[in-house]
Amino acid sequence: MINSVFYWIFDYTPYLVFLSVLVAIFRFKYIRKHCPEMLYFLGMAVFFEGLSRYLHGKGVNNLPYLHLYTFLEFGVISLFFFRTLKNYFSRKLLLSLIIGFLIFAPINAFFIQGIYNFNTNARALECIILILFSFMYYYMILNELKVKEPTKSTDFWLNTGFLIYFSGSFVVFMLSNVLLKKSLEVINVAWAMHSMLLAVLHILISIGLWKTAPR
Repeated sequence: MINSVFYWIFDYTPYLVFLSVLVAIFRFKYIRKHCPEMLYFLGMAVFFEGLSRYLHGKGVNNLPYLHLYTFLEFGVISLFFFRTLKNYFSRKLLLSLIIGFLIFAPINAFFIQGIYNFNTNARALECIILILFSFMYYYMILNELKVKEPTKSTDFWLNTGFLIYFSGSFVVFMLSNVLLKKSLEVINVAWAMHSMLLAVLHILISIGLWKTAPR
């Protein structure tokens, strides 16, 4: 019974990405002006989710594509943070962190962990950097006091979604290779948690994108 619940969560919660996509379709002209990088993020999420499930169904190792997705995911999300933070924090610092990761990820994929293993190093580092960016965003809005009602801000909801998702996923990503050696029940619990975090992310993204329209 418990395993059935975990399988259901793992199998179906990722489809909440289509909620974000639906909102993006309705708010497309506003999103394109305010946060165009989110259109790329959602496009990648749909494509790689479909590809992953297709390859899994065929019994093909899809981990090489996870390395590619991690690289692209970080690149797109970092564009969002660079846009929101560049006028408050050092651009050199932001670019150094972004470029440093984009150099490290392929090195890790081909020379350290290998493309057929879970990229725990890159995923963990991605989480750390994006969590840092998220806290930098909160620090910025608290000090600038330009955002009087944060919950009406698109960037606030997007940042909150990324913070919750990457904070919660950090442990799962760090321990992925260890978890794969444990019992099936432990693996199910870990990845069901990840799927729920993914669902929360896309719910918060949907709220944020909905608020791009002028009021």
